[in-house]
Amino acid sequence: MNRREMGLMSIAVLAISTAAVLIRGASEAPALVIAAYRLFLGSLLLLTPAIHPSQRKKLAQLRGRPLALAVLSGILLAGHFATWIASLSHTNVASSLALVTAHPLFVALGSRCFLGERVDRRTVIGIVIGLGGIIWLATLDQSIGKEGSLFGDGLAFAGCLFVSFYFLCGRLARTHTPLWPYVTVSYTTAAVIMVIVVLGMRLPVFGYAAETYLLLLLLALIPQGVGHTLINRALRHLSAPKVSVAILGEVPVATALAWLFLGESVPPTRAMAVGVIIVAVIVALGKGGDGPDTVVT
Repeated sequence: MNRREMGLMSIAVLAISTAAVLIRGASEAPALVIAAYRLFLGSLLLLTPAIHPSQRKKLAQLRGRPLALAVLSGILLAGHFATWIASLSHTNVASSLALVTAHPLFVALGSRCFLGERVDRRTVIGIVIGLGGIIWLATLDQSIGKEGSLFGDGLAFAGCLFVSFYFLCGRLARTHTPLWPYVTVSYTTAAVIMVIVVLGMRLPVFGYAAETYLLLLLLALIPQGVGHTLINRALRHLSAPKVSVAILGEVPVATALAWLFLGESVPPTRAMAVGVIIVAVIVALGKGGDGPDTVVT
């Protein structure tokens, strides 16, 4: 990976890593409401360029297969948010984390089977190391007091599959689809679905403190608008497995932000597990990455 791609991917990881702190700050709102606001406001921010005629023309030109892939991407993104967030109400954090962050394995398999892309040795090694670190970190995570539930575990696993196919769909779509029209349709589709879910469950969408709304706006702007958009940009230049492994960097960065802003302690064993994940990302994204058979220019 060249320096430019490494830099932009680093910004993406830093951006999505702020989500945990922002969500914690906006916790007076139910989790699914937070997800709906994140997607809804994020899609509104992306629609602002449509004011310019040239941008409206680009959006109007998104038809056929590219449009279908963008819509499918949005459905998968909404499914990921809905199932993973819901899993936290039915099973413990450790089980949910271990299951939902297994996506590099499925992305690697899907990339090989569905996209015909070779997964290079460094990426495979990074996936193995990263999954080991995630499992170790999950076993150290203290339960939030809920009994483990097969239903909750199933929801977390569904969230893992949704985000895995989201990456694969993005990789396939971004080979020929410009970034802005693609993410606009994707995020808007996800937002519509999440709003329907929230309204269908009759969850409260108004009446929160001004600070909560500010945090929800930041959630839409930084993790969604900057983070996810740069991830979708990277899917044009990097293989889906590499992007998936890179996103594991969210775990150590989010841990550091939680320590810095929320005062959450980081015991030595947890720091070691986080270190393993950092090593996995460095190995997967280091020199000797994507070859010509995995890079789309």
